[in-house]
Amino acid sequence: MKHLLLPLIISCFSLSAVAQKNLLSLIKENSSKQVQIKSNFPENKILALPKELECGQANHNYLTKNGQLFSLVDGSGKVYLSDSSDTKRIDNTCFEGYNFGAYTFVWKNKIYSLGGWGFWKTNGGLRYYDEKAKEWFIVRLNEEIEFSQIRNSLVCPDLENNRIYLAYLEAHDVYEITPKEKEDKRYRVQCLNLETASWWKEPKFLSSEIRSEFLTDHKQIIPTKYGLIMEGEGDFWGLFDFNNNNVAKLSSEKAGLLAANEVKNKQGFYITTDSTIYLYQPSNDSLSSIQIKSSDFTPTEQHLYNDEPFSVSRFINSIKYYLILSAFFLIIILIILSRKKAVIQTLSKQEKPKTLEVDKSSPFLSVLNEQERSVLEIILNNSSLGEYTSIDQINHVLGSKNKDATIQNKLRSDCLQMINKKFGVYASTNDTLIERERTEFDKRVYQYQINKRYIKKLK
Repeated sequence: MKHLLLPLIISCFSLSAVAQKNLLSLIKENSSKQVQIKSNFPENKILALPKELECGQANHNYLTKNGQLFSLVDGSGKVYLSDSSDTKRIDNTCFEGYNFGAYTFVWKNKIYSLGGWGFWKTNGGLRYYDEKAKEWFIVRLNEEIEFSQIRNSLVCPDLENNRIYLAYLEAHDVYEITPKEKEDKRYRVQCLNLETASWWKEPKFLSSEIRSEFLTDHKQIIPTKYGLIMEGEGDFWGLFDFNNNNVAKLSSEKAGLLAANEVKNKQGFYITTDSTIYLYQPSNDSLSSIQIKSSDFTPTEQHLYNDEPFSVSRFINSIKYYLILSAFFLIIILIILSRKKAVIQTLSKQEKPKTLEVDKSSPFLSVLNEQERSVLEIILNNSSLGEYTSIDQINHVLGSKNKDATIQNKLRSDCLQMINKKFGVYASTNDTLIERERTEFDKRVYQYQINKRYIKKLK
């Protein structure tokens, strides 16, 4: 069986290099032009790449630069370069899982990645790949428009004019947008000026008829120099021209050719340059083409987006919002003032705190009460093994694991502070006995260990 599998595996990888001959020739011939590669379906692939992600496979993004083919693994910073004989990885990045559905593109001879989803958050960062450092670096924008092409958005590039247009639903939560949310929310339109690294000051709003016609369940999307050619309902194929804010209808002849390709070439790709759409089939390295001219489009009266119109109801809702907000802050201020007054009164009645005294002639553990001793012992045992102690472990020892989070925090903090305070008096030192450190995966959460200087002394 092994003898049968080995040639098959070798043939799969060799096929990737050999079968790209026509594609690589086309890219090289158009090295001075903008070439865009878009798959018929997101999961389609031209290359077989080794170990795409640590936890599985991923979609590919294909870009061209200086007549060369680059492959980016979606959800990571991995970059591959292909030539007629080989495909090799050229980056040194190790992070992944943060940018699924990011929009990748080439601008001014640099590879960029915009937005993406991962680690339960949608981001709006703009990153570029530095070929010398072989790493990705961030570009500071005036604001972050959070989006991912697989969750809440449609991207229309206009790189000739240094612009990227974005139609999106606001998605600040970590969950998938439901069909009902898509119906209830308004699609917004934004534009990123790459030269100034800034978005519009205010978003526009996508026309409601455009949303229902295309974005609810769009299929084929083909980027061209005229805009996005998109498949609508029935046999309607439209052109989205965000730069000029209009929609045009593609001629029935060209729409028929694209519809036929969708059926025949499910594993294929659209490769566009100038006025030509190449239909590429990776399995046999075949190329056919469709010429697209401005005369193939019939203008319609539809606009893609508009400013939110002023309305009385909107004005009233704004007043209600600010009144509710003002009332909320007033209540908060009153609560804070009343609590502050109560604290002052309590403190005035209290006696001055007594000086902490401990018996230095006994072992340190005997200075602690039962709860403090139990907490110190579990942290000491873990530290002796080179391990941290989690918040949950301490809560369990304190018997507070089923209590309210506020109570847990209070009990845990009081206990740890008292242990450190008693140790300071006992050892006549300002050193902290129990140290805390933020966890690697969530910087909001702490973990604990014994100061390495005192581990052996406490045993």
